[in-house]
Amino acid sequence: MAPPSIWKHLPVNIPVETEIASSLEIHPLVARLLVTRGIASEAAARLFLRPHLGQLHDPLLMADVEVAVDRILRAVERRERIAVHGDYDVDGVTA
Repeated sequence: MAPPSIWKHLPVNIPVETEIASSLEIHPLVARLLVTRGIASEAAARLFLRPHLGQLHDPLLMADVEVAVDRILRAVERRERIAVHGDYDVDGVTA
């Protein structure tokens, strides 16, 4: 008897994948990944793949951002060195 699979196969929607791949001129595998992420229209896929600045959240809504801004401004005034640390995970946020 074979051991149970640890992979979960998500349902596919080939017509939607085909439409997205064709209309955006992207590889069908990329279209499949988009659809399995819940991006199931050409418009949504276009926004995801070709974002614009208007889609960004207001950074001033982040917790304690005023404290960080004040500290950075103080460091600039004092001509202190400022280190920017970047990580390599998938969220796209630099810490």
